[in-house]
Amino acid sequence: MKLSRKGWNNTLIISIIVFIGVIQLPQVIRQHLSSEPDFALLYLLPESTPLNQIHFADFSLDKSSGVWISDQPLYVDADELLLRWTSLMGTPVDLDTMALLKPQLPLPNTVEAWFDDVEEPARLTIYQMPQFWLMQNWQGEWLAVSVDKDYLFPLKS
Repeated sequence: MKLSRKGWNNTLIISIIVFIGVIQLPQVIRQHLSSEPDFALLYLLPESTPLNQIHFADFSLDKSSGVWISDQPLYVDADELLLRWTSLMGTPVDLDTMALLKPQLPLPNTVEAWFDDVEEPARLTIYQMPQFWLMQNWQGEWLAVSVDKDYLFPLKS
C-alpha cells in the first residue's frame, strides 16, 4: 500500500501527537499519584487596601507626609520592610493541624495594621516556631510562613 502526500502528512501529524503524549505521560502519572494537595498561598495582609501604620511589639512604622518612617532604628529601609510585610504569603493551615500544634505554641505576638478608611486595625496573631512562623492573617486564616526573624523584625542592636 502506497501512501499519498496527504496520507504521509496525516501519519506525520499523528506521530508527533503520540510522541508529545509519550513525553508528557510521566508528569501526568506523577500528578495523579501525588498525595500532596496543591495549596494556593495566601497573603498575610490585603493587597489592595493602603496601610497608614503598622505597630509591632518593639517598634512602629508610620506613613507621615507620604514617607514610611520607623520610631526605632532599623538596619533596612522602612519602605523595604513594609514591602516585606505586605507581600508576605504563607501556606494555609487547617483547623486539625492547628489543634495538633496548639499545645506546643509559644506566647503569641500581635501586630496591628492600620488601613485607610478603616476604624479598627487588623490584628495579626503571630507564633514563632523553631521551623516556621504561624500567623493569623487579616481574614482570620492561619498561615505557615518560613522566613528569618530579621526579615520581619530588623532592629539594630
